[in-house]
Amino acid sequence: MNEELAALREMNGGGFLCRHALAGDLAWLARDSVCIGDVAMVDTLELERALIGTHECIGVERLAHDIYGIHKHGVAHNGGNDAVVTASLLARQVQRRSGYQIG
Repeated sequence: MNEELAALREMNGGGFLCRHALAGDLAWLARDSVCIGDVAMVDTLELERALIGTHECIGVERLAHDIYGIHKHGVAHNGGNDAVVTASLLARQVQRRSGYQIG
């Protein structure tokens, strides 16, 4: 998994877009003619599906809270809260798979 971490750091100058259920987000953006360009992307839903070997659609809150013990700050379902939860989820997924401590 260390190779994957190195690859993530090198993508697009070190940055990447981290989302959960990315296909839905991209469809929503495309509907409003928003283009995000050639940004490297990581989908925490697809990563979890690969880690546990399922095709189940697991919501970000359920996955973060029930499986990884991440608690959302605040009760609103909004971009700020979701971004923090999704970034924390990615860090825990990488940590779980690799043993590499992030943050």
